Amino acid sequence: MQGRLSREMEFDFVDGDGGGTFVATGKVRAVIIAHLNVGEVDKAASLIATSAPDVGDALLEEDAQSTSGAVREALAEAFTRARDFDRAGRAALLIGDPARAAPFFERSYQFSRAAQLYEAGGKFDRVAELYERDLRFDLAAQFYERCNQPERAAVAHEKANRFFDAGRLWAKVRRLDRAVEALQRVETTDKRFASSMLLLGRILEHAGHRDTAATHYIRAIKACPLDASSIEVYERLGDIYVAVGETQAARKLFEAACRFDPQREKPRAALAALGVTPPAATAPAPSKAPSPPPAQQSLVPAPHVSNAPVPPAPSISVAPAGPSSLLRPLLLPPPPGAPANEDSQGMITAVNQDVDVLRQIPLLSELALDELRALQAFGERKTFAPGLTMIEQGCEGVHMLLVLSGKVRISHVDDDGRATVLGELGYGASLGEMALVDDGPTSARVEAVSEVVAYGWPLERLRRHLATNEGTALRLLKVISRTLSVRLRETNRIAAARAG
Repeated sequence: MQGRLSREMEFDFVDGDGGGTFVATGKVRAVIIAHLNVGEVDKAASLIATSAPDVGDALLEEDAQSTSGAVREALAEAFTRARDFDRAGRAALLIGDPARAAPFFERSYQFSRAAQLYEAGGKFDRVAELYERDLRFDLAAQFYERCNQPERAAVAHEKANRFFDAGRLWAKVRRLDRAVEALQRVETTDKRFASSMLLLGRILEHAGHRDTAATHYIRAIKACPLDASSIEVYERLGDIYVAVGETQAARKLFEAACRFDPQREKPRAALAALGVTPPAATAPAPSKAPSPPPAQQSLVPAPHVSNAPVPPAPSISVAPAGPSSLLRPLLLPPPPGAPANEDSQGMITAVNQDVDVLRQIPLLSELALDELRALQAFGERKTFAPGLTMIEQGCEGVHMLLVLSGKVRISHVDDDGRATVLGELGYGASLGEMALVDDGPTSARVEAVSEVVAYGWPLERLRRHLATNEGTALRLLKVISRTLSVRLRETNRIAAARAG
Protein backbone atom coordinates (compact mmCIF):
# COMPACT_ATOMS: atom_id res chain seq x y z
CA MET A 1 0.00 0.00 0.00
CA GLN A 2 1.30 3.46 -0.86
CA GLY A 3 0.12 6.68 0.79
CA ARG A 4 0.76 10.43 0.52
CA LEU A 5 1.49 12.97 3.27
CA SER A 6 1.38 16.77 3.18
CA ARG A 7 4.18 18.43 1.18
CA GLU A 8 3.91 15.52 -1.28
CA MET A 9 5.96 13.19 0.91
CA GLU A 10 5.43 9.56 -0.08
CA PHE A 11 5.57 6.57 2.19
CA ASP A 12 5.05 2.81 1.92
CA PHE A 13 3.43 0.47 4.42
CA VAL A 14 5.43 -2.73 4.59
CA ASP A 15 3.98 -5.88 6.20
CA GLY A 16 6.15 -7.70 8.72
CA ASP A 17 6.02 -10.49 11.30
CA GLY A 18 5.05 -8.08 14.05
CA GLY A 19 2.47 -6.21 11.98
CA GLY A 20 3.84 -3.48 9.75
CA THR A 21 5.66 -0.17 9.59
CA PHE A 22 5.72 3.01 7.54
CA VAL A 23 8.92 3.38 5.53
CA ALA A 24 9.75 6.72 4.00
CA THR A 25 10.52 6.81 0.31
CA GLY A 26 13.07 8.93 -1.49
CA LYS A 27 10.67 11.88 -1.61
CA VAL A 28 11.17 12.58 2.11
CA ARG A 29 14.91 12.81 1.64
CA ALA A 30 14.45 15.02 -1.38
CA VAL A 31 12.29 17.47 0.58
CA ILE A 32 14.84 17.62 3.43
CA ILE A 33 17.70 18.21 0.98
CA ALA A 34 15.59 20.91 -0.74
CA HIS A 35 15.14 22.69 2.60
CA LEU A 36 18.88 22.50 3.24
CA ASN A 37 19.71 23.86 -0.21
CA VAL A 38 17.81 27.07 0.55
CA GLY A 39 19.07 27.36 4.14
CA GLU A 40 15.85 26.22 5.85
CA VAL A 41 17.70 24.21 8.48
CA ASP A 42 14.92 24.36 11.09
CA LYS A 43 12.37 22.89 8.63
CA ALA A 44 14.82 20.15 7.71
CA ALA A 45 15.44 19.44 11.41
CA SER A 46 11.70 19.20 12.03
CA LEU A 47 11.30 16.65 9.25
CA ILE A 48 14.28 14.65 10.51
CA ALA A 49 12.82 14.60 14.02
CA THR A 50 9.45 13.32 12.80
CA SER A 51 10.73 10.80 10.27
CA ALA A 52 11.83 7.22 10.79
CA PRO A 53 15.49 6.69 11.81
CA ASP A 54 16.32 5.15 8.44
CA VAL A 55 15.66 8.53 6.82
CA GLY A 56 18.63 9.93 8.71
CA ASP A 57 20.79 7.01 7.67
CA ALA A 58 19.77 7.45 4.06
CA LEU A 59 20.57 11.18 4.24
CA LEU A 60 24.05 10.40 5.54
CA GLU A 61 24.62 7.87 2.76
CA GLU A 62 23.45 10.35 0.14
CA ASP A 63 25.47 13.11 1.81
CA ALA A 64 28.63 11.03 1.52
CA GLN A 65 28.11 10.42 -2.18
CA SER A 66 26.63 13.43 -3.88
CA THR A 67 25.78 16.53 -1.85
CA SER A 68 27.79 19.73 -1.80
CA GLY A 69 29.94 20.88 1.07
CA ALA A 70 27.41 23.53 2.05
CA VAL A 71 24.60 20.99 2.22
CA ARG A 72 26.76 18.67 4.30
CA GLU A 73 27.40 21.49 6.75
CA ALA A 74 23.69 22.27 6.86
CA LEU A 75 22.79 18.61 7.33
CA ALA A 76 25.12 18.35 10.31
CA GLU A 77 23.44 21.41 11.80
CA ALA A 78 19.96 19.97 11.07
CA PHE A 79 20.80 16.77 12.92
CA THR A 80 22.08 18.89 15.81
CA ARG A 81 18.87 20.92 16.00
CA ALA A 82 16.83 17.72 15.78
CA ARG A 83 18.89 16.47 18.77
CA ASP A 84 19.94 13.42 16.77
CA PHE A 85 23.44 13.61 18.17
CA ASP A 86 24.67 10.26 16.88
CA ARG A 87 23.96 11.24 13.27
CA ALA A 88 25.16 14.78 13.91
CA GLY A 89 28.51 13.28 14.90
CA ARG A 90 28.59 11.05 11.82
CA ALA A 91 27.73 14.04 9.63
CA ALA A 92 30.55 16.02 11.21
CA LEU A 93 32.96 13.21 10.39
CA LEU A 94 31.76 13.26 6.78
CA ILE A 95 32.72 16.93 6.49
CA GLY A 96 36.12 16.16 8.02
CA ASP A 97 35.54 17.81 11.40
CA PRO A 98 36.33 15.26 14.15
CA ALA A 99 36.61 17.99 16.79
CA ARG A 100 33.00 18.90 16.09
CA ALA A 101 31.93 15.25 16.02
CA ALA A 102 33.41 14.35 19.43
CA PRO A 103 30.93 16.26 21.63
CA PHE A 104 28.02 14.90 19.57
CA PHE A 105 29.09 11.33 20.23
CA GLU A 106 29.57 12.26 23.86
CA ARG A 107 25.99 13.56 24.04
CA SER A 108 24.73 10.33 22.47
CA TYR A 109 26.55 8.39 25.25
CA GLN A 110 29.15 6.92 22.89
CA PHE A 111 31.89 7.84 25.29
CA SER A 112 34.65 5.64 23.95
CA ARG A 113 34.08 6.82 20.38
CA ALA A 114 34.16 10.43 21.56
CA ALA A 115 37.31 9.69 23.57
CA GLN A 116 39.10 8.40 20.48
CA LEU A 117 38.31 11.63 18.64
CA TYR A 118 39.41 13.80 21.56
CA GLU A 119 42.63 11.77 21.72
CA ALA A 120 43.36 12.63 18.10
CA GLY A 121 43.00 16.27 19.10
CA GLY A 122 45.34 15.90 22.07
CA LYS A 123 42.67 16.53 24.73
CA PHE A 124 43.89 13.78 27.01
CA ASP A 125 42.15 15.01 30.16
CA ARG A 126 38.81 14.81 28.36
CA VAL A 127 39.74 11.39 26.99
CA ALA A 128 40.37 10.15 30.53
CA GLU A 129 37.05 11.50 31.82
CA LEU A 130 35.11 9.88 28.99
CA TYR A 131 36.74 6.49 29.40
CA GLU A 132 35.88 6.74 33.09
CA ARG A 133 32.25 7.50 32.22
CA ASP A 134 32.29 4.45 29.94
CA LEU A 135 33.54 2.36 32.89
CA ARG A 136 36.80 1.63 31.07
CA PHE A 137 38.82 2.50 34.13
CA ASP A 138 42.09 0.98 32.93
CA LEU A 139 42.16 3.32 29.92
CA ALA A 140 41.00 6.24 32.05
CA ALA A 141 43.91 5.68 34.42
CA GLN A 142 46.41 5.60 31.56
CA PHE A 143 45.25 8.96 30.24
CA TYR A 144 45.03 10.57 33.68
CA GLU A 145 48.69 9.60 34.13
CA ARG A 146 49.47 10.92 30.66
CA CYS A 147 48.08 14.35 31.52
CA ASN A 148 49.80 14.36 34.94
CA GLN A 149 46.79 13.80 37.18
CA PRO A 150 48.15 11.03 39.41
CA GLU A 151 45.43 11.19 42.06
CA ARG A 152 42.63 10.75 39.52
CA ALA A 153 44.68 8.00 37.87
CA ALA A 154 45.04 6.24 41.22
CA VAL A 155 41.28 6.33 41.82
CA ALA A 156 40.68 4.93 38.33
CA HIS A 157 43.22 2.15 38.92
CA GLU A 158 41.38 1.24 42.12
CA LYS A 159 38.08 1.04 40.20
CA ALA A 160 39.82 -1.26 37.70
CA ASN A 161 41.14 -3.43 40.59
CA ARG A 162 44.70 -2.53 39.63
CA PHE A 163 45.76 -1.96 43.20
CA PHE A 164 49.52 -2.04 42.67
CA ASP A 165 49.31 0.82 40.17
CA ALA A 166 46.99 2.70 42.52
CA GLY A 167 49.39 2.23 45.42
CA ARG A 168 52.35 3.31 43.29
CA LEU A 169 50.63 6.58 42.39
CA TRP A 170 49.36 7.27 45.90
CA ALA A 171 52.92 6.84 47.13
CA LYS A 172 54.15 9.19 44.40
CA VAL A 173 51.90 12.00 45.65
CA ARG A 174 52.74 11.22 49.29
CA ARG A 175 49.25 9.94 50.13
CA LEU A 176 50.79 7.10 52.07
CA ASP A 177 47.60 6.11 53.89
CA ARG A 178 45.89 5.52 50.54
CA ALA A 179 48.99 3.77 49.21
CA VAL A 180 49.05 1.32 52.13
CA GLU A 181 45.33 0.70 51.78
CA ALA A 182 45.62 -0.05 48.05
CA LEU A 183 48.73 -2.22 48.29
CA GLN A 184 47.18 -4.38 51.00
CA ARG A 185 44.42 -5.28 48.52
CA VAL A 186 46.80 -6.82 45.96
CA GLU A 187 46.08 -10.55 45.66
CA THR A 188 48.82 -13.14 46.10
CA THR A 189 48.00 -14.40 42.60
CA ASP A 190 48.84 -11.03 41.06
CA LYS A 191 52.08 -11.23 39.08
CA ARG A 192 53.19 -8.00 40.81
CA PHE A 193 52.46 -9.21 44.32
CA ALA A 194 56.15 -9.23 45.28
CA SER A 195 56.60 -5.69 43.95
CA SER A 196 53.48 -4.63 45.86
CA MET A 197 54.76 -6.06 49.15
CA LEU A 198 58.16 -4.47 48.53
CA LEU A 199 56.63 -1.01 48.08
CA LEU A 200 54.28 -1.54 51.01
CA GLY A 201 57.14 -2.65 53.22
CA ARG A 202 59.30 0.32 52.24
CA ILE A 203 56.47 2.71 53.12
CA LEU A 204 55.96 1.02 56.49
CA GLU A 205 59.69 1.01 57.23
CA HIS A 206 59.86 4.71 56.41
CA ALA A 207 56.98 5.33 58.81
CA GLY A 208 58.77 3.43 61.59
CA HIS A 209 56.68 0.24 61.38
CA ARG A 210 59.51 -2.20 60.77
CA ASP A 211 57.72 -5.15 62.39
CA THR A 212 54.74 -4.92 60.08
CA ALA A 213 56.97 -4.33 57.05
CA ALA A 214 58.62 -7.65 57.87
CA THR A 215 55.28 -9.49 57.90
CA HIS A 216 54.54 -8.25 54.38
CA TYR A 217 58.01 -9.19 53.15
CA ILE A 218 57.44 -12.68 54.53
CA ARG A 219 54.07 -12.86 52.74
CA ALA A 220 55.84 -12.10 49.47
CA ILE A 221 58.56 -14.70 50.06
CA LYS A 222 55.98 -17.36 50.88
CA ALA A 223 53.83 -16.55 47.85
CA CYS A 224 56.42 -15.84 45.14
CA PRO A 225 59.49 -17.60 43.75
CA LEU A 226 62.85 -15.94 44.11
CA ASP A 227 63.30 -13.98 40.90
CA ALA A 228 64.19 -10.51 39.69
CA SER A 229 60.96 -9.04 41.06
CA SER A 230 61.33 -10.49 44.56
CA ILE A 231 65.07 -10.50 45.22
CA GLU A 232 64.98 -7.07 46.88
CA VAL A 233 62.32 -8.39 49.28
CA TYR A 234 64.87 -10.97 50.46
CA GLU A 235 67.46 -8.25 50.90
CA ARG A 236 65.24 -5.88 52.86
CA LEU A 237 63.95 -8.64 55.13
CA GLY A 238 67.54 -9.71 55.65
CA ASP A 239 68.42 -6.16 56.71
CA ILE A 240 65.59 -6.21 59.25
CA TYR A 241 66.79 -9.53 60.68
CA VAL A 242 70.30 -8.10 61.02
CA ALA A 243 68.89 -5.06 62.82
CA VAL A 244 67.13 -7.25 65.42
CA GLY A 245 70.07 -9.64 65.84
CA GLU A 246 68.64 -12.59 63.87
CA THR A 247 71.84 -13.07 61.88
CA GLN A 248 71.26 -16.74 60.96
CA ALA A 249 67.90 -15.94 59.33
CA ALA A 250 69.50 -12.96 57.60
CA ARG A 251 72.36 -15.12 56.33
CA LYS A 252 69.95 -17.60 54.72
CA LEU A 253 68.18 -14.80 52.90
CA PHE A 254 71.35 -13.19 51.59
CA GLU A 255 72.81 -16.54 50.53
CA ALA A 256 69.64 -17.35 48.60
CA ALA A 257 69.87 -13.98 46.85
CA CYS A 258 73.50 -14.65 45.97
CA ARG A 259 72.67 -18.05 44.54
CA PHE A 260 70.02 -16.49 42.33
CA ASP A 261 72.25 -13.65 41.15
CA PRO A 262 75.94 -14.23 41.95
CA GLN A 263 76.84 -10.83 40.46
CA ARG A 264 74.50 -8.82 42.71
CA GLU A 265 76.48 -6.56 45.03
CA LYS A 266 73.95 -5.98 47.86
CA PRO A 267 73.69 -9.56 49.25
CA ARG A 268 77.43 -10.15 48.75
CA ALA A 269 78.25 -7.06 50.81
CA ALA A 270 75.71 -8.05 53.47
CA LEU A 271 77.24 -11.52 53.83
CA ALA A 272 80.73 -10.02 54.04
CA ALA A 273 79.51 -7.72 56.82
CA LEU A 274 78.28 -10.82 58.68
CA GLY A 275 81.71 -12.42 58.34
CA VAL A 276 80.49 -14.93 55.77
CA THR A 277 82.39 -15.51 52.54
CA PRO A 278 79.90 -14.96 49.72
CA PRO A 279 79.77 -17.41 46.82
CA ALA A 280 82.30 -16.68 44.12
CA ALA A 281 80.92 -14.26 41.54
CA THR A 282 80.94 -15.99 38.17
CA ALA A 283 79.55 -15.00 34.82
CA PRO A 284 76.16 -16.65 34.37
CA ALA A 285 76.25 -19.53 31.91
CA PRO A 286 73.60 -19.43 29.20
CA SER A 287 71.17 -22.21 29.94
CA LYS A 288 67.49 -22.78 30.34
CA ALA A 289 65.95 -21.80 33.63
CA PRO A 290 65.88 -24.67 36.15
CA SER A 291 62.60 -26.06 37.38
CA PRO A 292 61.64 -24.74 40.82
CA PRO A 293 61.97 -27.23 43.69
CA PRO A 294 59.13 -28.17 46.04
CA ALA A 295 57.59 -25.37 48.09
CA GLN A 296 58.70 -26.79 51.40
CA GLN A 297 62.45 -26.73 50.54
CA SER A 298 64.39 -24.62 53.02
CA LEU A 299 66.66 -21.66 52.37
CA VAL A 300 69.78 -23.69 53.17
CA PRO A 301 71.98 -23.40 50.08
CA ALA A 302 72.88 -26.42 48.00
CA PRO A 303 76.36 -27.54 49.11
CA HIS A 304 77.96 -27.98 45.71
CA VAL A 305 76.58 -26.58 42.43
CA SER A 306 76.51 -22.78 42.42
CA ASN A 307 73.76 -22.62 39.83
CA ALA A 308 71.49 -25.01 41.70
CA PRO A 309 67.73 -24.64 41.30
CA VAL A 310 66.42 -21.44 42.80
CA PRO A 311 64.64 -22.16 46.09
CA PRO A 312 61.06 -20.91 46.25
CA ALA A 313 59.39 -19.14 49.10
CA PRO A 314 60.36 -20.95 52.31
CA SER A 315 58.95 -20.91 55.78
CA ILE A 316 61.12 -18.51 57.75
CA SER A 317 61.57 -18.78 61.45
CA VAL A 318 61.46 -15.58 63.42
CA ALA A 319 62.45 -14.64 66.92
CA PRO A 320 60.46 -16.36 69.67
CA ALA A 321 57.33 -14.63 70.85
CA GLY A 322 58.00 -12.07 73.52
CA PRO A 323 58.59 -8.35 74.01
CA SER A 324 61.30 -8.24 71.34
CA SER A 325 59.56 -10.48 68.79
CA LEU A 326 59.93 -9.28 65.25
CA LEU A 327 56.29 -10.10 64.55
CA ARG A 328 54.86 -8.50 67.68
CA PRO A 329 51.61 -6.78 66.62
CA LEU A 330 51.81 -3.03 66.30
CA LEU A 331 49.26 -1.14 68.32
CA LEU A 332 46.80 1.21 66.70
CA PRO A 333 46.38 4.61 68.35
CA PRO A 334 43.23 4.81 70.49
CA PRO A 335 40.31 6.86 69.14
CA PRO A 336 40.16 10.51 70.24
CA GLY A 337 39.12 10.77 73.88
CA ALA A 338 39.53 7.08 74.61
CA PRO A 339 42.08 5.85 77.19
CA ALA A 340 45.19 4.21 75.83
CA ASN A 341 45.10 0.41 75.89
CA GLU A 342 48.46 -1.26 75.65
CA ASP A 343 46.85 -4.67 75.21
CA SER A 344 45.17 -3.75 71.92
CA GLN A 345 45.91 -6.38 69.30
CA GLY A 346 45.03 -4.45 66.12
CA MET A 347 47.61 -4.90 63.39
CA ILE A 348 48.60 -1.72 61.59
CA THR A 349 46.47 -0.83 58.61
CA ALA A 350 45.52 2.28 56.71
CA VAL A 351 43.32 4.36 59.00
CA ASN A 352 41.89 7.15 56.91
CA GLN A 353 40.32 9.33 59.53
CA ASP A 354 39.07 11.93 57.05
CA VAL A 355 36.93 9.34 55.26
CA ASP A 356 35.44 8.26 58.58
CA VAL A 357 34.70 11.88 59.49
CA LEU A 358 33.14 12.67 56.11
CA ARG A 359 31.03 9.51 56.30
CA GLN A 360 29.10 11.06 59.18
CA ILE A 361 28.41 14.43 57.50
CA PRO A 362 24.71 14.73 56.51
CA LEU A 363 25.46 16.07 53.02
CA LEU A 364 27.42 12.90 52.19
CA SER A 365 25.07 10.47 53.93
CA GLU A 366 23.85 8.93 50.66
CA LEU A 367 27.31 8.09 49.33
CA ALA A 368 28.93 4.66 49.37
CA LEU A 369 32.36 4.16 50.87
CA ASP A 370 34.16 4.06 47.51
CA GLU A 371 32.47 7.33 46.54
CA LEU A 372 33.57 8.93 49.82
CA ARG A 373 37.13 7.80 49.24
CA ALA A 374 37.12 9.24 45.75
CA LEU A 375 35.88 12.61 47.06
CA GLN A 376 38.28 12.65 49.97
CA ALA A 377 41.20 12.02 47.64
CA PHE A 378 41.14 15.53 46.13
CA GLY A 379 39.81 17.53 49.08
CA GLU A 380 41.68 18.91 52.06
CA ARG A 381 41.16 20.25 55.57
CA LYS A 382 41.13 24.01 55.95
CA THR A 383 41.29 26.09 59.15
CA PHE A 384 39.69 29.55 59.43
CA ALA A 385 40.48 31.98 62.25
CA PRO A 386 37.62 33.68 64.16
CA GLY A 387 36.23 36.65 62.23
CA LEU A 388 37.63 35.52 58.89
CA THR A 389 35.31 35.74 55.87
CA MET A 390 35.14 32.25 54.42
CA ILE A 391 32.80 33.08 51.51
CA GLU A 392 32.03 36.62 50.34
CA GLN A 393 28.63 37.56 48.98
CA GLY A 394 28.39 38.43 45.31
CA CYS A 395 31.57 36.63 44.27
CA GLU A 396 32.15 33.63 42.06
CA GLY A 397 32.14 30.42 44.07
CA VAL A 398 35.54 28.78 44.23
CA HIS A 399 35.10 25.95 46.71
CA MET A 400 32.58 23.90 48.64
CA LEU A 401 33.13 23.45 52.37
CA LEU A 402 31.80 21.09 55.02
CA VAL A 403 32.14 22.30 58.61
CA LEU A 404 33.86 19.75 60.84
CA SER A 405 34.11 21.94 63.95
CA GLY A 406 33.39 25.52 65.04
CA LYS A 407 30.57 27.89 64.12
CA VAL A 408 29.93 30.09 61.10
CA ARG A 409 27.61 33.10 60.68
CA ILE A 410 25.51 33.50 57.53
CA SER A 411 24.63 37.12 56.60
CA HIS A 412 23.01 38.91 53.69
CA VAL A 413 24.49 42.26 52.74
CA ASP A 414 22.15 44.82 51.14
CA ASP A 415 23.08 47.45 48.59
CA ASP A 416 23.94 49.91 51.37
CA GLY A 417 26.41 47.50 52.93
CA ARG A 418 24.22 46.60 55.92
CA ALA A 419 24.51 42.97 56.94
CA THR A 420 21.47 41.04 58.15
CA VAL A 421 22.33 37.89 60.10
CA LEU A 422 20.39 34.94 58.74
CA GLY A 423 21.68 32.43 61.26
CA GLU A 424 24.59 30.45 62.58
CA LEU A 425 25.63 26.95 61.55
CA GLY A 426 27.97 24.39 63.06
CA TYR A 427 29.11 20.83 62.58
CA GLY A 428 27.98 19.24 59.33
CA ALA A 429 26.95 22.49 57.62
CA SER A 430 27.62 22.66 53.90
CA LEU A 431 28.81 25.95 52.43
CA GLY A 432 29.06 26.95 48.79
CA GLU A 433 27.24 23.90 47.47
CA MET A 434 24.75 26.08 45.57
CA ALA A 435 27.47 26.70 42.99
CA LEU A 436 27.10 23.06 41.90
CA VAL A 437 23.61 23.81 40.59
CA ASP A 438 23.85 27.55 39.93
CA ASP A 439 26.74 29.38 38.26
CA GLY A 440 25.61 32.72 39.67
CA PRO A 441 27.47 34.72 42.33
CA THR A 442 27.31 33.68 45.97
CA SER A 443 24.11 34.80 47.72
CA ALA A 444 25.39 35.35 51.26
CA ARG A 445 28.47 36.10 53.31
CA VAL A 446 29.90 33.37 55.54
CA GLU A 447 32.17 34.28 58.45
CA ALA A 448 33.90 32.18 61.09
CA VAL A 449 32.47 32.92 64.55
CA SER A 450 35.04 30.72 66.28
CA GLU A 451 37.96 28.83 64.83
CA VAL A 452 36.49 26.67 62.10
CA VAL A 453 37.90 23.48 60.66
CA ALA A 454 36.28 22.52 57.36
CA TYR A 455 36.88 20.02 54.59
CA GLY A 456 36.95 21.71 51.21
CA TRP A 457 36.97 20.93 47.50
CA PRO A 458 37.81 23.23 44.56
CA LEU A 459 34.49 23.69 42.78
CA GLU A 460 35.85 23.24 39.27
CA ARG A 461 37.55 20.00 40.23
CA LEU A 462 34.39 18.84 42.04
CA ARG A 463 32.26 19.60 38.98
CA ARG A 464 34.58 17.53 36.78
CA HIS A 465 34.43 14.66 39.23
CA LEU A 466 30.63 14.69 39.36
CA ALA A 467 30.45 14.89 35.56
CA THR A 468 32.28 11.57 35.32
CA ASN A 469 30.48 9.93 38.25
CA GLU A 470 26.77 10.33 37.58
CA GLY A 471 25.72 8.11 40.47
CA THR A 472 27.64 10.23 42.96
CA ALA A 473 26.25 13.39 41.37
CA LEU A 474 22.64 12.19 41.62
CA ARG A 475 22.98 11.16 45.25
CA LEU A 476 24.79 14.36 46.22
CA LEU A 477 22.32 16.63 44.42
CA LYS A 478 19.44 14.77 46.06
CA VAL A 479 20.75 15.68 49.51
CA ILE A 480 21.59 19.25 48.40
CA SER A 481 18.01 19.69 47.18
CA ARG A 482 16.68 18.40 50.49
CA THR A 483 19.01 20.75 52.40
CA LEU A 484 17.99 23.75 50.31
CA SER A 485 14.33 22.92 50.87
CA VAL A 486 14.87 22.93 54.63
CA ARG A 487 16.73 26.25 54.42
CA LEU A 488 13.98 27.81 52.31
CA ARG A 489 11.33 26.81 54.84
CA GLU A 490 13.45 28.22 57.67
CA THR A 491 14.00 31.48 55.77
CA ASN A 492 10.26 31.78 55.16
CA ARG A 493 9.59 31.14 58.84
CA ILE A 494 12.06 33.87 59.87
CA ALA A 495 10.61 36.30 57.34
CA ALA A 496 7.05 35.61 58.54
CA ALA A 497 8.09 36.07 62.17
CA ARG A 498 9.69 39.42 61.41
CA ALA A 499 6.72 40.58 59.39
CA GLY A 500 4.38 39.66 62.24
